[in-house]
Amino acid sequence: MMLQTLAQNPEVATQGIYFWLGMIVLAAAVLAVFALILRKLLLGGDDEPASFGFTLADLRDLHAKGELTDEQFDQAKRQMLARGRSMIEDDSAQEPDSGGTSGKPVEENDLG
Repeated sequence: MMLQTLAQNPEVATQGIYFWLGMIVLAAAVLAVFALILRKLLLGGDDEPASFGFTLADLRDLHAKGELTDEQFDQAKRQMLARGRSMIEDDSAQEPDSGGTSGKPVEENDLG
């Protein structure tokens, strides 16, 4: 019965194909949006690399404004320098020496 209808009216069959093709494309688009949202939620929402949040210049400004005591400034600076050193050591352990650095360790007095 159905084959007789399709043979008699091929336009109906074509419309049905386009309808289901559209539904498949729509479902794929909805799934793609859902996957992107889920990925953002699971990965924390940031595609940017993590940063310290403060630079040494920011710490100096806070210290100059009186928002940090001398002790707080020194402690924060030491922690920031230690993190920087550990990142450099991690990077140098993973990558072969590129010859771009002098090999001299960074001293606290060099940075301020």
